[in-house]
Amino acid sequence: MILEDIAGWITAVATSVAAFGIVFGAYQVRAAYQNIELMRKSIINDHEWRRRHYTSEILIDWNNSARPHIAYLSRKYPEFQSVPDFIGERKIKSTWGISVSEAEKIFHGRDLDAQETRDHLIELMNYLEGIAVAWEKNVVDRDFIRDSCGVAILDTCTFFSQFILTMTENRRREPWPPLSRVVNVWEAEDLRAHLEEQAKSAIKSHENSKNRLDERSPTGTFG
Repeated sequence: MILEDIAGWITAVATSVAAFGIVFGAYQVRAAYQNIELMRKSIINDHEWRRRHYTSEILIDWNNSARPHIAYLSRKYPEFQSVPDFIGERKIKSTWGISVSEAEKIFHGRDLDAQETRDHLIELMNYLEGIAVAWEKNVVDRDFIRDSCGVAILDTCTFFSQFILTMTENRRREPWPPLSRVVNVWEAEDLRAHLEEQAKSAIKSHENSKNRLDERSPTGTFG
């Protein structure tokens, strides 16, 4: 009888210990999950803070690193500031910008004017490529960069596209690949938005015409 009592007591203790172990294990798992979740949120918040901080640094640096080059190129090429609507009129895009001969002159020229223009263009493109890399790697606020710098970057790469092509042909490699990729993405987005707007406008115009036709149609019965 005593042995049975002892055996029962041992079984009860073992069961209690096992139950406690399960409960304690579950508590540890829950605590670990909560810690992981806190770490994840902390990492996300830190990443977002760094993105915003880097974005503000780029925008502050724009006046020093981009504006002087854009100002020089605008003085040399006044049409650079007369931007046509080449999203709505795609054919205009091929006619707006420096010519092949001008691009060759800038690239190969040894006179002071050509050298100065070439230096301004290369330094500007290098800087714009840095912004493109940051946008591509998502280490900045993409929407903010697109809204703040996107137009200037697209206009610059469009107007001086012949210079980029001349460098590519002479050096047998693309000089600023990330910049070209980002420009292609933004141009595609702009074109898609433009086509969507055109489609909406066409649908609305069709609906208005239909409504006017319905209003003019005779009603009632004959006979």
